[in-house]
Amino acid sequence: MIAAALVALVVAALLVLPGAGLAKAVGMPGPAALAVGPAVTLGVVGITTLWLGFTPFRWSLGVAFAVFFVLWALAAYRSRVWPPISSQRPVSAGSAATMGAGVLIGAGIFSVTCLRWVQLHASRRFDNISQVWDALWHVNLIRFIAETGIASPIRTGELINSDNHAAHFYPNAWHALVALAEPLTSGLGLQTGYPQLYNIASVITPAIVFPISAAALAWVLARKKLGERWTACGAAAAAAASALFPSLYEEEAFGSVPSAMAIALAPVVAALAMSSVRDQSPGRLMIAVLAFAGVTAAHPSAAVVVAVLLVFWWATRLVWFPAASRLRDFAILAAIPVGTAILLAPMALGLKSASSETEAFPFYWYDLGLTHAQAALRTAGLLSRTVDEGVPFEHRARLVLPLLLVAAVGLVATLLLRQWWAPLVWALFVVVATNDLVPFGHGACNPYPQCGPLPLRPDGRPSAAWPSFTLPWFLDKASGSFYHDPHRLAEVLTLLSAGFFGVGVGAALFLADRLLRPAPLVRPWAAPAAFALLVLAILVAADRVRGERGALASNSRDDRLVGLEDLTAYHWLAAQPGAKDTVILNQLEQGTGWMYAETGLKPMFAHYRSPNFSNDQACVYWFAASAGRDWRVADALRRLRVRYIFESPPNYWPDHVDPFTHLIGAPGVLPVYHDGPVTIYELKELATSREQEDPVVSADTNHFCRG
Repeated sequence: MIAAALVALVVAALLVLPGAGLAKAVGMPGPAALAVGPAVTLGVVGITTLWLGFTPFRWSLGVAFAVFFVLWALAAYRSRVWPPISSQRPVSAGSAATMGAGVLIGAGIFSVTCLRWVQLHASRRFDNISQVWDALWHVNLIRFIAETGIASPIRTGELINSDNHAAHFYPNAWHALVALAEPLTSGLGLQTGYPQLYNIASVITPAIVFPISAAALAWVLARKKLGERWTACGAAAAAAASALFPSLYEEEAFGSVPSAMAIALAPVVAALAMSSVRDQSPGRLMIAVLAFAGVTAAHPSAAVVVAVLLVFWWATRLVWFPAASRLRDFAILAAIPVGTAILLAPMALGLKSASSETEAFPFYWYDLGLTHAQAALRTAGLLSRTVDEGVPFEHRARLVLPLLLVAAVGLVATLLLRQWWAPLVWALFVVVATNDLVPFGHGACNPYPQCGPLPLRPDGRPSAAWPSFTLPWFLDKASGSFYHDPHRLAEVLTLLSAGFFGVGVGAALFLADRLLRPAPLVRPWAAPAAFALLVLAILVAADRVRGERGALASNSRDDRLVGLEDLTAYHWLAAQPGAKDTVILNQLEQGTGWMYAETGLKPMFAHYRSPNFSNDQACVYWFAASAGRDWRVADALRRLRVRYIFESPPNYWPDHVDPFTHLIGAPGVLPVYHDGPVTIYELKELATSREQEDPVVSADTNHFCRG
């Protein structure tokens, strides 16, 4: 546990300190600099790795240090030219400490709940293999970046499309940052494998940013009307209580860590942009651009959340109460996304291709037999479909109901405080998430479970023929950035609910102070006492739900697809002479891409799906059993440098055809290892004569095997 704690500290320091140092060098106050630190760090990492991909230089710890040092030096120099950022209402040390304590409590609750459960219940403890397909991609991408230094988001095709390196885009600022932890932990003498590094980083990074954003949202909503003291208590309560909501644990269970962390940062970035308009300091504006770039580079869906928050704030607040002139305010606000777009310009092509791929992928709607009103109630209650798989709906509702009651009070208080933008954003996302549960319109939709396409044999996606610019069309487009998944949208609603929770607590304390009018001797201790009682209540609640939340976050950490037999086979194969110099033909739908993260073996398919199979890859995937009787298959195997074939059922999608079942008894394919479900074949006698052609291969209408 001590080693895991050290790894967690390294990851936390990498996430917070570089960006916080840069923000501080520009002149931001210390608490604000720490709050925006993660977003700024990701911004610098995302921008650097993107442009580094066009050069022969590689991403490394030394390069990262050099970039941050140069930026820090420039910021420190320019702060002498630009006037320092001077807040009109500086945060007192007591309020900053109160909110900091709330953030630490929230981060501690989430981290301990998740990591303790893994330590006590998961096989191999912190080296456990998650069975969700997102986790496989994330951990392999971290290792790929750490080993190759190729960290550009528009060059991820070099990992997922291992043969032809076809273009592929994936936002990987988070992965590039976590990859830097490997040399640091090694330098500390820690034997940290990549699965362990991923498991710890996937918990620590969202654990830090989620409470920060909850506190920032409550602070922005309430400070002006409730005063600093009670708003600080409410913000601290929001930060601490954020770890009690189920959404973040659900994101952890799904392995949606980069998007979850990026979305969690959205309120912080929005608050920073709002303060940039009020402050109108060039230094703060620069930090806001980097922060916006950070959430965009981590996952573009977060940029959508930031944009929605700022648009509604501008329309309902800034237009009516301008900081300077309406035109100047708009120009400063618009400069943030424009600056981000310029710095991340090459990502535009990647986003376009990713959007096309997303549209082609057979996403599905959830058929729960609900009316729109029932679906909206579940959505507002932060209960998406997926939470019912492990715990009954009624039980989960009881666990979250006290939080929602306080949040409802806060929502009403927010309306009374005339902060219209936050409730309107909440209502918008309720409607969008409801549409993902029960669509507002007709259209054919795929049933659950989701069926992922096999290589070059797409299952197709029924299209929903909705006219453009209608309500169903708009809602479909709005949820597209979130993969049409209710659980991802539930995180946005959870963030807003946590902010409302803080406003509710702050408003209650404010009213109690006004109505009860404590004696002068008691008054200085009222806020600390109220905060202490609140923290105690949150800690008691956290202890009561710890087991359920830990199980929810780790419900995919069994050995369903990748178990101990697989891991033993990976290490056996890695020890064979020359195995690491070849490519392992693996059944991609069985999770066997984990061999790369675990041992460094190079599987042909590093993920559960590959969007751009080459003809050679499709040939050997579908017809490997013909290697000894068809020269075309044999030649494809030689070109791909395949010597071993790895088979380990079951499949992720059980209804899909498994072509590797034909390997049993196939000529030229010799089984050399067998343990439980795992069989490793070695290619021995491949076909050489061009007269050797398998009729099964020749009958293939797709002409994968061309010789």
